[in-house]
Amino acid sequence: MVWAWPHLFEATRLWIWDDYTYHMIYPALWLRDHAIAAPSPSHAFTMQAWYPLAASAVAAWFMLPFDGARGEALAWVSLTGPLYAAMVAAGAAALLGRLGCRPGSWAPAVVLFLTSERIGIMASSFSDADLAQAAALFAAFAFAIPRDGERLRDATAEAWYAGLLTGIALGIKISAAVPALIILAISALRAAAPAPGSGSAR
Repeated sequence: MVWAWPHLFEATRLWIWDDYTYHMIYPALWLRDHAIAAPSPSHAFTMQAWYPLAASAVAAWFMLPFDGARGEALAWVSLTGPLYAAMVAAGAAALLGRLGCRPGSWAPAVVLFLTSERIGIMASSFSDADLAQAAALFAAFAFAIPRDGERLRDATAEAWYAGLLTGIALGIKISAAVPALIILAISALRAAAPAPGSGSAR
């Protein structure tokens, strides 16, 4: 609720300069030109122009119904914030379950989340590149962690999900390369581990 409130009831406020002057630029250009393409040299005036911009394609999809009105488009794209927050929350719940944590072990993380001074700022921004990359990597990490008694079919499917989400994260920012290698290593170790019940019982 803390995260969703600015998006659902106040939209993205004007004092979040990062949205108007940075994250919104290229989705707005794509909608204006009716084409998703790499920024031209004349438009490469922000650092974001040198990133793959995969998350900006998601932002452009949210902005599509209001491509002719900047304020309404920004209010609509603001809903990507709760989307990425939901991915992190679902990933955290899945991860705690896979690790066999006790009920209530989520409480410290929630307290830290609610008392962070950055929450008010980040919750008011859709910040597609930052939030999308973090959410995709965390969800990929959750899928990469094995479960007790899992079937080979489930493990294979989750490895594909982890790889897909990792690829999306790499398509957002190249800085996802190091976490992607860690997720790849976890997935490789998971694949090399013997399946449950495969050992000989005596």
